[in-house]
Amino acid sequence: MALILIGTIHRIPEGYWVLKSLLERVAPEIIAVEFSPYGLRFRMKRGRELLERKRELPLSVRAFLEPPYEYRASRDYGREKGVPVLLIDSSHLSRRLLKRTGEMLFVTNLKKISESSNPSWEEQVEREYKLARKLWDGGLNPLWFFRRERWDQRRERTIARRLRRLLGRYPRRRIVYIGGWRHMLPYPGSLFDLLSDLSAERLLLLPSLEKGLGKEEVFRGGDLDVAPVSLKERHLHPSSEEQPHIV
Repeated sequence: MALILIGTIHRIPEGYWVLKSLLERVAPEIIAVEFSPYGLRFRMKRGRELLERKRELPLSVRAFLEPPYEYRASRDYGREKGVPVLLIDSSHLSRRLLKRTGEMLFVTNLKKISESSNPSWEEQVEREYKLARKLWDGGLNPLWFFRRERWDQRRERTIARRLRRLLGRYPRRRIVYIGGWRHMLPYPGSLFDLLSDLSAERLLLLPSLEKGLGKEEVFRGGDLDVAPVSLKERHLHPSSEEQPHIV
């Protein structure tokens, strides 16, 4: 049994290419993504409608309404290699969070977003980049971070339970889980902590913020020695009945 956890920084512009490159190196046989079926349906229907109706949207809003790069890179890799991609986040949680999207997209609110004195999207990404490295490498205490974030550990338990079911069903497959880096910090109750007995490989995807689209840096675990994956039974596509983690 092999489980690899890839922690990502959400909505990084070059994230698609960096993640796609890493998937080529890791060669997963099953990919699970921190994205819900409801979230995908919302973006493919409602998100697309809003993007077409409101052409002049701030970059941060457009990025929110489009399917995340984690899903797109996984989907495209899965199609090319015949690897199943499973969405294992909570649709119930997505539905609750996305209800507020309509309010955010009123003209008055869009104007506030555009004229806000908050840091630019690029600056926010850079701050996230630095924070991720410090916490991942032990430069900051995760205890302080989790207290500040008011972490929802129910979500951690839900995703951990669904990953365990997947591992139990396919114990001989190399399974990769792709999700936000915060869930993979060594803190009691985090996803990484809940799966600690599985000795999962943990990688932090840190795309270069400098020029050179597609550059990659994998922090802690970049020099992977990945054995070739057998092509036998490569085309593994569990039916909807075989996906207890889909809600």
